Amino acid sequence: MTSFLDFNKDPANDIDNKPQQYHNFGGKGVRVQVYWAADIWRDASLWNNSWALLKGADEILRKYTLALDMLPLQTEPAALAPTKDKATREFDKSVGKQVARQKKAKGEVAKKQTEAAAKAIEEQGRAARGLLDFSGSVYVPMQGEAPIDGLTVLRKSLGTIPDETRLVVVFAHIDGGPNGYTVLRQEWLPWVIVDPQPIQDNPKTLLLHEMGHACRLSHQQDSAGSATARNIMYSLDFKGLTHLWGWQVDTIYDSYWCNGRKPSNWWDRISNAKLPPDHPFLWDEPP
Repeated sequence: MTSFLDFNKDPANDIDNKPQQYHNFGGKGVRVQVYWAADIWRDASLWNNSWALLKGADEILRKYTLALDMLPLQTEPAALAPTKDKATREFDKSVGKQVARQKKAKGEVAKKQTEAAAKAIEEQGRAARGLLDFSGSVYVPMQGEAPIDGLTVLRKSLGTIPDETRLVVVFAHIDGGPNGYTVLRQEWLPWVIVDPQPIQDNPKTLLLHEMGHACRLSHQQDSAGSATARNIMYSLDFKGLTHLWGWQVDTIYDSYWCNGRKPSNWWDRISNAKLPPDHPFLWDEPP
């Protein structure tokens, strides 16, 4: 594992002013496998928001000499636009342009176009693009663990994970309070759920914050308050969070999703409960 250059928690320190506390990882990729619930990929606004989160995570990782290595290989939010356009043209042709214009005034055409686009996407291999059948939400309380039943239904919709060394990221609606949740249960390797509703103060950090948890990083600076907190692993989400300390970047690099070995006891609540509140990690790993 990487030897920390400096185990520092000074909120003012960042790669820009303390480069000596950071390794250069040369753009090494943090591997993720991304999925979208049906409620997300069928909604243009939520689809675009999910991509803002992915691009935000990649931008921050690149600042710290890492990068986001994601599958499936879709490079733009408009990736589905040709499919939707084709479905629209076929629908207009089938009902006649005049009828289509009349129905559009009533809002009916938009609905049918969406249905046609969804059908066309299905015909092109929806599962291969990370587009799920799952609709609805997962309940996550503000404190404590999410109920296993809801997590299981969502997880089953993913099918077989093609590569376990890629961190599973699912964009889906979350009920209960938080915008993101990292699943740490023995049934699965750590995985992440993020709700791309446009309510986040800082969309660049929400996804990366949850990815940090999956790499075993715990919350930081909780005693500092929002006025002075700068670290991305702060428990609340707002625009002032821009920093990762060098040892946090090292931990992401050392994770199973980048350059490290498979985690061993991420679900062990007994050991985790013994960790002090200000411990840097969610679980302990043998050296």
